[in-house]
Amino acid sequence: MSRRPTRATIQGCAQKKKQQEKALNAKLRASGQVPPLPASLPNRCSTFATIAEEREAREDAVSKQMRLLRKELPTLLGQLEQIPDPRDPRKRRHKLTALLLYGLLMFVFQFSSRRETNREISRPQFMTTLQLLFPEIDTLPHADTLFRLLRDIDLEHLEQAHVDLIKRLIRGKSFRRYLINRCYPIAIDGSQKLAGDTLWAEELLQRTVGKEETRHTQYFVYLLEASLAFHNGLVIPLLSEFLEHALGDSEAQKQDGELRGFVRLSDRLKTLFPRPADPAPARWPLRQRAGDAALPWLPLAVHDRAQGQGFVHGLAGVPRAPCPETASLAALLGTTPTALQLGQRHRLCLRFERASASQAERSGL
Repeated sequence: MSRRPTRATIQGCAQKKKQQEKALNAKLRASGQVPPLPASLPNRCSTFATIAEEREAREDAVSKQMRLLRKELPTLLGQLEQIPDPRDPRKRRHKLTALLLYGLLMFVFQFSSRRETNREISRPQFMTTLQLLFPEIDTLPHADTLFRLLRDIDLEHLEQAHVDLIKRLIRGKSFRRYLINRCYPIAIDGSQKLAGDTLWAEELLQRTVGKEETRHTQYFVYLLEASLAFHNGLVIPLLSEFLEHALGDSEAQKQDGELRGFVRLSDRLKTLFPRPADPAPARWPLRQRAGDAALPWLPLAVHDRAQGQGFVHGLAGVPRAPCPETASLAALLGTTPTALQLGQRHRLCLRFERASASQAERSGL
């Protein structure tokens, strides 16, 4: 018996989704908010009237991309060149930077496999165009060569090079037009990459699938991905945290999950992107607004520790007075805090705290 849903089931789910969207939009309108409109592709013909116009538009798009590549690639390739090469020096034919650039091209052109990469990149026209953009490239390696390199290389160096590139873009204010409330929004979500019936690595998670006689154990790769998600839809990968079977709770017979992975991923984010020691840079965006009337008198504070071990952080991230109990925040503030439950031990409580006179002077309020 097929487990695929029938046409009536699919239509019922679609109708239920529409009803939920209508109810949500009605709540947003009642609260004075504007419901978001779904993005749709334009239903129009091409705006290019001649071949020359289309060629000019393509050349303009490529030139803009090349300006960014020429600006960032030298620094990035210089950092990648410092990574220890695990290959045998007597059998090296291509430089380490050429292999890693080859890997970047695989993701830029969204090739689905190594075979497709070998087939498409080795075309004469592709190679000629690529040499116009990168004259220093003489030959390209085989995709299997890149696979053997990535299998043996220390991936922490590649991750650090990627993080340093993001930091350079942030320092250069490349994303200032796409921020949300003058902040860099980070979206964290889980994603499954591979699944199969063979245990080919000890780190794989497992689950039971099927019914009755077809019931069997399936092994899969699962990870949490943290990405910069801007308001215009631009998403830039930031960090990844793999879930491993050994990192679970063996006493409770529970394997690694998203909550445990989130704790490790958040610690890595705080280590790689620490809060500034001087509170002035953190409050600098608040001083860019026009007039004091645009600034709320009650700044937002965050409590992100387990109950009984809390610390209150101001806008600059400087630890304030310890908060002994989450429930006692109401007595401390005179109001009930809003809590978002993330787990039994990890809570995120948002509250307001009146700034002192000295803090207001330092913040420019």
